[in-house]
Amino acid sequence: MPVRKVGARWLVDIRYKGRRYRTRSPGVTRADAHAHELLLRSELATHGGLEHMARVTDHSRPVPTFSEYAAFWMDRYPRTRRNKPSEVASKRSILGAHLLPVFATKRLDEIRTIDVVDLTARCSRRGLSPKTINNILTVLNCMFTSAEEWDVLTSRPKVRLQPVDRPDFRFLTDGEIAGLLRTTAPGVWRTAILLGLHAGLRWGEISALTWADVDLSRSQITVRRAFSRGSLETPKNRKTRHLPVTDELARALDGLPERSGLVLLWHGRRLQEQTALRHLHAACTAASVEPCGYHVLRHTFASQLALRGVPLIVVRDLLGHSSIKMTERYAHLTPADASSVSALMTSAVGLLTQPLRLRGHSVGTPPLPDNPATFSASADSLALMRANQQEQGPRGPCV
Repeated sequence: MPVRKVGARWLVDIRYKGRRYRTRSPGVTRADAHAHELLLRSELATHGGLEHMARVTDHSRPVPTFSEYAAFWMDRYPRTRRNKPSEVASKRSILGAHLLPVFATKRLDEIRTIDVVDLTARCSRRGLSPKTINNILTVLNCMFTSAEEWDVLTSRPKVRLQPVDRPDFRFLTDGEIAGLLRTTAPGVWRTAILLGLHAGLRWGEISALTWADVDLSRSQITVRRAFSRGSLETPKNRKTRHLPVTDELARALDGLPERSGLVLLWHGRRLQEQTALRHLHAACTAASVEPCGYHVLRHTFASQLALRGVPLIVVRDLLGHSSIKMTERYAHLTPADASSVSALMTSAVGLLTQPLRLRGHSVGTPPLPDNPATFSASADSLALMRANQQEQGPRGPCV
């Protein structure tokens, strides 16, 4: 077993080309030990030994500059974390555009918390959004965390992320949806739009959908891959999703000529996002709808579900969100819907305040919940419950 716990510490014990390597994990969990094992195996496969790592982490030698450590980190960290190609490309972009121009020649142990604060202020002055700044700071934080774990540093500066306001988002109204579909002829582009509106797929997932992922007999599509930065990968958050197919989407899929390979092709080739956006904008203009992107169609799918009372946990699973916090942005109501909810709650409270009867004796009024909005019964079901209660008369104890 390459990873085992000895006392309070985790030990990594591996063999490479007949030689045994034993070392303690710098972390405190099994996951840390497995990550350290992957780091050691990567080092052995790359350099044939651990001497190169020892030179970088040997405190008797000068601490590397940020530029030297960045190359060392990029050669190891993405592989030990199983980063996707798009994630590796994003880290390289952040390093090249934002971190190396500021810290390249500084020794790693010379970077202080105030330097990180100055970097944050510099990015803000350049007009970068708080979310973009946080992406930069997250990479920097990961680099410092790894430096501590790998014994490159004994202490590290603090990295504080920026507060980020929940962004506003746009979604189409029922009238805009009807107009958009009315002005889009059957075929590839209408199917692409429906995959966003009726299934909530991201653009990368739409363009990567294959006929092997479509089961019209079961009215189901499976999202298991996506194009990102030109490479075919697992979907965001590495989540495979199984989604129901609406009748309109099923008709659109059934009308496509191809039945193998990618579902959506344009002149025999994979759809390109810019081409798809031009067609979507043209359809919006024809329908007198403000032009939008494919992510607005995904927002529309989620908003329509939320406005119709679908539980947010179900919406989360359909969208493939990593956390319910991301889905909570859809926990809103339009003013028109608020009056409907008010009427529903009036009916609900009216039913709940009826005295309960056990064996013909009134036992008073049940207390209302702290948050009445958690109830989601329809007016029809409430009326049916009340009618049943009147027909049954006094109820006996539960069995």
